[in-house]
Amino acid sequence: MADLFSSVAWLLLLLSGLFGLGFLVIRLGPRQFPLRIFCAFYRTRRVVLWAALAGGAALFITAGFPTGGWILVGLQAVFLLVDVITDESRIFRAVENPELEENAGRSTLDLSAPVVVLEVGEEARAYPMTYVAHHEVINDRILGKRVVVSFCNQCNVVLSYDATNLARQRGFSTASQYRGNLVMKDGDTHTIWQQVTGESLAGRLHPSTLPPLLSRMMPWSEARSQYPGVRLARTTAKERLPFSLRFFPWERLQRSNYTLGLRRRDRRLPARTPVLGVERIGGSLVYLKDEVAARRWVRNDEVHLLLVMVRGCANGFLTEVDGLARKLKARGDRITDEETGSAWNLRGHGLAGPLKEHALVVWPIHDQFWFAWADRHMLTAIVRVEAEARGGSTTSS
Repeated sequence: MADLFSSVAWLLLLLSGLFGLGFLVIRLGPRQFPLRIFCAFYRTRRVVLWAALAGGAALFITAGFPTGGWILVGLQAVFLLVDVITDESRIFRAVENPELEENAGRSTLDLSAPVVVLEVGEEARAYPMTYVAHHEVINDRILGKRVVVSFCNQCNVVLSYDATNLARQRGFSTASQYRGNLVMKDGDTHTIWQQVTGESLAGRLHPSTLPPLLSRMMPWSEARSQYPGVRLARTTAKERLPFSLRFFPWERLQRSNYTLGLRRRDRRLPARTPVLGVERIGGSLVYLKDEVAARRWVRNDEVHLLLVMVRGCANGFLTEVDGLARKLKARGDRITDEETGSAWNLRGHGLAGPLKEHALVVWPIHDQFWFAWADRHMLTAIVRVEAEARGGSTTSS
């Protein structure tokens, strides 16, 4: 009986180690594992860990509490405990229908604090960036639409999606990370989704893609002035602090070139260089965020793009107005046209001049780390702002 117990118990321990520590390696290791392996481990590891612990405990009792059994059952419990502690869905608790401030104008939120602004129809919602970072997934309803505001702490990506037709009862939540990016799970079908692309990876709804929504990041002061009547998500004192993991060297990781789950990366820039990604037909572009911030605004006449930075938040606009390319530039909180003197606010709405009836077309700007952008935009040109320019011509490299 002792020999049988030993053989079976060691087999169960091997399964615990494979699915417990193995999944940690898949999530946090430098090698990119095939998607099928990731999905198989993600969907079965908790069941296997509990089954191994229950089976080991039953064998331990049946065999008469052998001395070595304490160690084997204890190790199985440790594997399960490690998996629970490192479970992203526990660390980042998704929000379902966030509470809103009754009077956003009287909020004590710092006016310079960045917020994610999501506009659906005539209604706009603002979610403090630190609030989104603490939860990673915010589920909300705006004018009958179910929306998802997501943020990946690993790669610094903020994206919003329309989940009206995909999550009818329960919303989305953090599941894990794959290829250095957040993986989400919907509560209705347990389908898992890649956050940066909105594409499903596995589950009942696979293959599907979440429809993207345009969300913009701006200081709270600008959000209040540009979006009258904006509703602000209520936050606690903790949710207004920068996010950090206490049991993990988080700050050191965020300063390093180590990229979780990626073996290959574009080494033209350090992995966690903040960049502003621009998608366009003919090839993507990236600007170094610090270079644009130092100049306040940059115009690229070759692709008809205007980049404007306000307190660390990037805004992009198409410089074509009324069918013609314009010499747009930023002055304070306004965008002006050199030729006609027309002016627009940072929302793109006309304020003055002969062109004020024409709203500026917003160009989505992706503020994220270089490794995350380069992994999914392989034909990307790095655009360097000329050292002597202060918002004007740019040079590609």
